[in-house]
Amino acid sequence: MKTMSDATKVHIRQAEKADLQSICLLSEEINRHHHQHVPEIFVAQTDHVREEAFWLTLLQGAQSTIFVAENDHDVLGFASVSWSENTAVPFLNVKRICRIGTIVVTEAKRKQGIGENLMNAAIQWGQQQDAHEVRLEVLNFNQDAMRFYERMGFQVMSTILQRAS
Repeated sequence: MKTMSDATKVHIRQAEKADLQSICLLSEEINRHHHQHVPEIFVAQTDHVREEAFWLTLLQGAQSTIFVAENDHDVLGFASVSWSENTAVPFLNVKRICRIGTIVVTEAKRKQGIGENLMNAAIQWGQQQDAHEVRLEVLNFNQDAMRFYERMGFQVMSTILQRAS
């Protein structure tokens, strides 16, 4: 665990149902950022009921969890993580893959090591689930996130292209 400063110690733990409101607020924060850059994908404002249900499903899933970073009972960030295993596509190797869905640290606390601690917790969880690798997706506009993931050892393995129909 990194100490952020003499006064600020951040603890990483698995989220609980009581953390859902904080998770939703952080999710809205990152959604606003994504909506500014790709409004054709991300909604301007989320439906709170649907959003809470979405995070609760991940929190309670047999193949998923959420980690939170907290200081003094304040949730400063979270990472959602899940695992899956290809058994349907016959030409792909069957292997367990850990997927990091969302990782966000509140803007005021970024670049203090919290995201790295959340990523390490998610990666360790994947290892405990016998995952062979960890994957995530990042949109091209988000170059800060791309640099962060590269510092964490991630490499580009594919590119997704789109066009209007």
